Amino acid sequence: MKFMCSFWMGLLLVCVTATVTDAECHCNTADACAVFPSTPCSQIDDPDRCQEGWFGSYCQKQNIALRRSCTQTSTMWNNVGRHGAGVGVDGIVTLDAAHKACAHTMNESNPTWTVNLNTSVPEKIQHIRLYIRQMLQERSNGMEILVGNQMCYNWSSTEHPPPIANVTCRQPLTGTTVTIRIPGQQKYLCLCEVQIFVCSNGWFSKECDKQCRCLNSTDVCDKITGHCSSGCFPGYNGTDCQTVCPNGTYGNNCSSMCGHCLSEDICDKTNGTCPGGCEAGWMNSTCMQACPDGSYGTNCSLQCGKCLDSVSCDKTNGICLNGCAPGWINDIFCLQPCPDGFYGNNCASQCGNCLDGVSCGKTSGICPNGCAAGWMNDGTCLQPCSNGFFGINCTSHCGNCLNGDICEKTNGTCPGGCSAGWYNDTCLQGCAVGTHRINCTADCGCKDLKCSDADSEEGSNWGTPVASVLGVLLICTVTGGTLYIRRLLKQLEILQTKMSEEHYVTLDEKTKTTATESTYEHIDSATPYYNTVNHLHDETG
Repeated sequence: MKFMCSFWMGLLLVCVTATVTDAECHCNTADACAVFPSTPCSQIDDPDRCQEGWFGSYCQKQNIALRRSCTQTSTMWNNVGRHGAGVGVDGIVTLDAAHKACAHTMNESNPTWTVNLNTSVPEKIQHIRLYIRQMLQERSNGMEILVGNQMCYNWSSTEHPPPIANVTCRQPLTGTTVTIRIPGQQKYLCLCEVQIFVCSNGWFSKECDKQCRCLNSTDVCDKITGHCSSGCFPGYNGTDCQTVCPNGTYGNNCSSMCGHCLSEDICDKTNGTCPGGCEAGWMNSTCMQACPDGSYGTNCSLQCGKCLDSVSCDKTNGICLNGCAPGWINDIFCLQPCPDGFYGNNCASQCGNCLDGVSCGKTSGICPNGCAAGWMNDGTCLQPCSNGFFGINCTSHCGNCLNGDICEKTNGTCPGGCSAGWYNDTCLQGCAVGTHRINCTADCGCKDLKCSDADSEEGSNWGTPVASVLGVLLICTVTGGTLYIRRLLKQLEILQTKMSEEHYVTLDEKTKTTATESTYEHIDSATPYYNTVNHLHDETG
């Protein structure tokens, strides 16, 4: 019944998931295996929590001799049930051979006891425990223990093992049988219990209290030395893979250096991860990768400013080491653009005269919509129109400004007014018909005639306009008087044919009428006075 219980318990534990080191769990409850190996199977108040045949706080040490097939050279009183070879591996520990069952031979030469371990693979054997009767211990003088046919340990012919003997072979031995014998004549061999210990897979050392640290999880380390054929698990080194990597290193054979952990934390020695994150300027779990160009700070979460020549900022603090690109304030971080109205390196250049007061491009200074009126459209709008031009793109010609003044280059107005004959703000419109002078304020003297648009400027020469007016009046008067005199001469000629020569009187007396007097009154005193009749006679005579 005890064997059947152990069988079903073992079957249950087969289903328990292996740990990361593939150490097998041999606790006697599923709950204990659920937290294995981080928590021991046996507790202080409950030490026996291992399956039968397993020992240690983690139930990691197995007695591979338990209930195995045994033989011995003879049996005391032929009582197999009480003294047969199998009684020495029945799992019942005692030291009272007189009252309890122990494997026991007859008195004979070279009595021998052998257990066949029947393991699937030959085990390395080094640790054996013997329980021998307390009485008559000298019967065990000279005892020898062999693994296979190799000597594990022996006592001299005058020495014997203690009642409970923890034996360590002088070297690990591989074999499938263990033999115990006492050489010599007339000897007895008594064994109350024999336990042969090997470590569970995943454990090693004398007490099987060290976990294997193999690189390959399926690799079973040497149960004596801890050596792993696949190498050590990352984070460990040494011949037994038990030495933790020095601080600052990690990985296979501790060959990798830790990254830039925050606050100089020690990285995980297995995979190199930084428990508290990375220092500013570094990223990913191992903090070995610098921030991408253009980012900086903790977790590379901040964006660089506009550094000169597109060079990335310092990935730790974001400072632009060579200064800022054109269009950005040189405050070491280069995150603030130039104020409106400024551009270029260090924002030292002022914008030109952009159309509609729009600020220029802060990198190049170019006005996006062109230049304001009065400025050349050369991109930056810093050069005024050439003299004689004004307006948008300087495409308009100045008008006729007084004294040849240069017009205002924004709107074309003449600062001192217009030359004579021109008017409005730009002095591009000539005087209307019938007007003249500066600002076209004077009317022309001739009806239905247009004055000359080339009149001189007001106040500069009044003689010329006055003489012109007088000349026009004189011409009109002389022309009218001449026509009138011709008509009178024609009338006189008619009268001469009717009058006789003796009745002739001077023309002065006969023509002295109201009409002729009126005509003479309009003639300038500078015009010579003619006796028309006498003059006529002189010319014809």
